[in-house]
Amino acid sequence: MTNHLSFRPSGGWAIKTIALTESFDYAATSKEHVSFGYTLTLPFRLRTGSICRYIVPYRDKEFEVHLVNRVKIATAPPAEDKAAWLAYQTSMLQRDDLWTDVLVVARRPTLKPEVINAIRTWNQTEPAKKHVDPPFRLIGGAINAINRLIIAYSTATGVTTGGDFLRQLSVHEFMDSVRVAYSLLHPADYRFSDVDVLRFSSERRQPVQSVIRVQSSDGLHDLAETALAGINRYIQLQESFIFYELLFDAKAKMADRDHRGALLLAVVALEAAHGEFVSRTLPKRLPAESKESENTGLAEDFQRELGFKLCCQLTPYLFMEPAVRPDPEDIKTCVKGITYRNEIMHGLRKKGKYRIRSRSNRELEAAYVAILRVCDCYRKAVESEHDLRQNPIEE
Repeated sequence: MTNHLSFRPSGGWAIKTIALTESFDYAATSKEHVSFGYTLTLPFRLRTGSICRYIVPYRDKEFEVHLVNRVKIATAPPAEDKAAWLAYQTSMLQRDDLWTDVLVVARRPTLKPEVINAIRTWNQTEPAKKHVDPPFRLIGGAINAINRLIIAYSTATGVTTGGDFLRQLSVHEFMDSVRVAYSLLHPADYRFSDVDVLRFSSERRQPVQSVIRVQSSDGLHDLAETALAGINRYIQLQESFIFYELLFDAKAKMADRDHRGALLLAVVALEAAHGEFVSRTLPKRLPAESKESENTGLAEDFQRELGFKLCCQLTPYLFMEPAVRPDPEDIKTCVKGITYRNEIMHGLRKKGKYRIRSRSNRELEAAYVAILRVCDCYRKAVESEHDLRQNPIEE
């Protein structure tokens, strides 16, 4: 049983301070005994089962992100059975609890000594004084933790929709979605139970009418555990590589039919993945006695002196085995995409008119698709090399 110590509304939020155990020792409070959390509903569904928990690092902190899906959705009928498919979609539209609820928690936050000292003086007979405001600075970390999980989910599963197109939450979207901000007091080794998560994520929940903009070919039912197995890995890999976020944002742009924005971000993601690949591959082909700093410098010179467009044409043939090399046609189309990017970025004109305006959406989308395919080859190569560094094979 929990002890509700305070309730004070703030704008559209409720702010609560809660002791999670009746025997909580206020006098012994330290930062290990305090957590801050937020509950909200995503504008789409992550198909991760009823309740699941992920640990997401962000800078010098770790966030627990708990996902809650309140209803179990039946497997979608085959799209070929149009009557059954329409009935399935209609049943989804009648629900107001399809979308995923989130409880995001920051453990061991940085607290001022006077806050800790104030909590140590509390007792059960003075509930009006027992209130701690969640630090406003934690909001940025909470948003980033949720977004990293969304990106990891999409990367691991290949799923880009959940009744609506997946996207990163903006600050405004997060602030509008939060229902309760919690200050939680608990033993240092306390682990949130499913009961805790369900109760917190249920508070002040308003029915959200399901607006399904995207009819996913396989519905909204839970994904198999094998499909979800890579999420934790991609949460960690985002600590090392930025191209995951760039690729995700490019797809979100294309989902909104922003062809130029999608192309720009896709090329930036490609450049980031290509740079990682070259910086990890080229030094291995240089003399073993060379200094590591010299090899790193040569990898950087290779890219800078050749230029990105020429690198994209040569790197696959110089440093990749045929089995993992991008398709030659994709390489050619990818180079066109870089040309389109340059036309946008440098405002190139022909006879006084912007060249990019002569490109059709079909041309831009074809280049975008080829860029994603080529980028995927570099991504997989970088991941394999990264895994090998983390777990070297003993000879």
